[in-house]
Amino acid sequence: MAGGPAGGARSAEELPGDRVPDAASGHALVREGRFGDENPGGRVPDAASGHALVVDGRFGEETPGGRVPDAASGHALVREGRFGEETPGGRVPDAAPDGPGPARRQAGGAPLIELSGVTFSWKGRPPVLDGLDLLVCDGDKVALTGGNGAGKTTLLSIVMGLVRPSAGTVSILGMPMLSEKDFRKCRHRLGFVFQDADDQLFCPTVADDVAFGPLNLGASPGEAARKVDEVLATLGMEGFRDRVTHDLSGGEKRLVAVGTALALDPRMLILDEPTNFLDRSARERLLEILFELDLPCLVVSHDFDFLKRICTRHLELRDGKIRPLDVLT
Repeated sequence: MAGGPAGGARSAEELPGDRVPDAASGHALVREGRFGDENPGGRVPDAASGHALVVDGRFGEETPGGRVPDAASGHALVREGRFGEETPGGRVPDAAPDGPGPARRQAGGAPLIELSGVTFSWKGRPPVLDGLDLLVCDGDKVALTGGNGAGKTTLLSIVMGLVRPSAGTVSILGMPMLSEKDFRKCRHRLGFVFQDADDQLFCPTVADDVAFGPLNLGASPGEAARKVDEVLATLGMEGFRDRVTHDLSGGEKRLVAVGTALALDPRMLILDEPTNFLDRSARERLLEILFELDLPCLVVSHDFDFLKRICTRHLELRDGKIRPLDVLT
């Protein structure tokens, strides 16, 4: 390692992802386990690389451009070694918000989804996404709207790694997605619910569908069975355990599809047209569940009343780019 941190550090212990804690001061440095020198305010940059440390013993996740957020406290260090000013609540915004990539919202937590300069076109067609930027942070409840054919489902496919952009970068949970292997590590943490529940449900019974994800990730049959019970209790569907999925109503299938995502303990939910084919009762039940879960979410929908009740930010996809709107109208 380079020189130790100021303040008489004890020896550091390597963590997964090359994060190295300083047991004495709680400082930590990502990237190659190097410690930097102490700066005023407790921020510790690495003089060689411009990367920096977060404080209080909480470790952030690495993001493109060298930003290192602290998911627990909201502290963050910014791109290219530039430090922001402390703001109420201890957040450190990007000192150069007009620089490359989407600017961090002051109220946001750790980034969950970050797209920068993303371009995509289907073969023989003009770009449907054209230099698009998107940032969804912990705590966000984001409505994404746009006309038919605007590229909303294409955008979600890129977030999930189902298609790859021709230009731009994608980061999920602070990690750059450079290959399918990267997506496999974190795809299940996004809790994606398809527009058509029949695309997500393919097992004989409800229990089989909910257990499929945990079993696929290495859970034992007993662990998967306990997760099924937990998820069905959350959904208020305890009596559906052995029901044939194919025979369920549209609303019931939608809730089971949400359950398959919840079974993977996601960091957030991504919902593509979640109220399609739902009657009033099923729609209200879905709203109740989303309120109770209180997970960050990205919701694509034309149902503005539903969006107004669940989301706190509104983004519109138009002409290949995303623009923020003040209110849902």
